[in-house]
Amino acid sequence: MIARMNIAIITASGFSVPSAVSNRLNAYGRGLNELGNQVTIITLTDCQTNLRSIAAEYPSINYVGLGDRRRKHRICRIYSSYLAGRAAARWISLQSENRPDAVIYYGMLMPARIPISKICEKLSIPTFDEITEYPFVGRQKKWRRRLEYYLFMQKYLGKNSGILCISNGIIDFIEDSLRQQNRNIPIMLFGLIVETDKFACQNEENKNLPSFWVDHPYIVYCGNMYGNKDGVPDLIKSFALANEMHPDLHLAIIGDNSNVSRMAHINAAMDGLSCKTNIHFTGRVEWSTLHAYMCNALALVLAKPKNIQNEGAFPTKLGEYLACGKPVICTSVGDIPLYLQHNENALLAEPGNTSQFAEQICRCVEEAQLRVHLAKNALLLAESEFSHKRQAEKLQTFILHIINL
Repeated sequence: MIARMNIAIITASGFSVPSAVSNRLNAYGRGLNELGNQVTIITLTDCQTNLRSIAAEYPSINYVGLGDRRRKHRICRIYSSYLAGRAAARWISLQSENRPDAVIYYGMLMPARIPISKICEKLSIPTFDEITEYPFVGRQKKWRRRLEYYLFMQKYLGKNSGILCISNGIIDFIEDSLRQQNRNIPIMLFGLIVETDKFACQNEENKNLPSFWVDHPYIVYCGNMYGNKDGVPDLIKSFALANEMHPDLHLAIIGDNSNVSRMAHINAAMDGLSCKTNIHFTGRVEWSTLHAYMCNALALVLAKPKNIQNEGAFPTKLGEYLACGKPVICTSVGDIPLYLQHNENALLAEPGNTSQFAEQICRCVEEAQLRVHLAKNALLLAESEFSHKRQAEKLQTFILHIINL
């Protein structure tokens, strides 16, 4: 008989606005709960009031909000982070009758980590860090972030009972760091996780869309516009090439595009394109609308470029794409080609090869039988490998093995 655990997940990320992080934590929090465990998700960003809607969606998970968004100045935000960490430590110390058997950290850096780590050490609570990106990469220009990650890697990583890594590239990086510190800590490959039933598409999804999107063929990208992580400029260039062959095709790009300066590289990619009117930036949209866009798309696309950051990539959104049961077109980076097979459950292109990516878009438009084949196998892969219940079972086994319950 498997022991029932009390697991606390502590994160610096918020839940009031849906994101890849919140989707991931909700997914395995739900999975652990369905396996009979008590799960508490503590956010150091949102206050309790901001968690009402997510708590209503997942009533079996205990959401605790300890954040305060009122402090805007950088120094005040740092102090707020420490206060939120101290509040989390106090929450743990007060659970005398129901103390966590394990604490999982997600994105927990300084200074919030300091008081939480102290109380977990004092009470001998096993801790696990979940790492989904290379530390330092993409943060070189921010001295405070560099310092935070340095302290995390040198002082706090080695205090864990176990470590969860989203990809093999991240595992290699963490193992090398631990060897340099002469530490040997169990590491688990904890890849994509998705609530397949939540993302499954139904026939009536188009009720949430304007008629334009029902009447025109289109492909969808959903995610982060900023930085070099997701390759939106490459996607735009690829779409422009495909649109020459299929001028009725449209591209919906869903996600925050309000930061003018950080959108400059994307706007530059749009310059001079004859198909500008076929490319639509929706901004952030509600979940029901987002899901409707995805479910009525011809294909879901992701053109990640080849860079150090993406060597350790296994993007959460890819699990969501697959779970929709739609054709997926993406680049072959990180752990993606270990699971996605070209022409079987996805169409793959070389990163940075916009003409090859455009070719896959055209194939998807032109070959109806291929779309059916890809969609069916995408859903099968999501359900067999990445479902929230399956991944939670692996995580539960890993934790139980370490804490010997």
